[in-house]
Amino acid sequence: KNKTVLLHLPMEPHNSNVNPGKGAIFSTMKEEEIRNKMTANFLEIPDIDGINNHMGSKVTENREIMEIVLSEIKERNIFYVDSVTSPYTVGYELSREMGIKTAYRSVFLDNEQEIEYIRSQLQLLKNYAIKNGNAIAIGHPYCNTVDVLYEAKNVLRAEGIEIVRLEELLR
Repeated sequence: KNKTVLLHLPMEPHNSNVNPGKGAIFSTMKEEEIRNKMTANFLEIPDIDGINNHMGSKVTENREIMEIVLSEIKERNIFYVDSVTSPYTVGYELSREMGIKTAYRSVFLDNEQEIEYIRSQLQLLKNYAIKNGNAIAIGHPYCNTVDVLYEAKNVLRAEGIEIVRLEELLR
């Protein structure tokens, strides 16, 4: 249907009380376990165009683990979007070093699901895009997020902000 499909790959966060979800990559895994988990995720969600990390601050800071994850991504010739769940992430830079098409998140839209919060995050996104030439938001299919995006698309266009496919922002 000409839509971009991402695997929102669960990864271990620093907070050990939080379960990142089914199919997660953990820092305690050996290389073979990581590769097997990646293969299982690819089989469960076939025909993906790219991956971004769900949570994952503990994993995305670990160069050795990210090399394994990114080698699986490179092997499948798909892209990686770093959700930047940690200021110490190595995902984006390592992807570039490995020759993987990549990008990083500029703003999370809906860490809180109230409409006014989402609107304020969209304003941050707009400001970031104006300052930097482009911006990437990560949001979820929550009703309030969808409603705010729907109401904002014409306003953004009128202000000269073009909404493009993620692939156009990959480096």
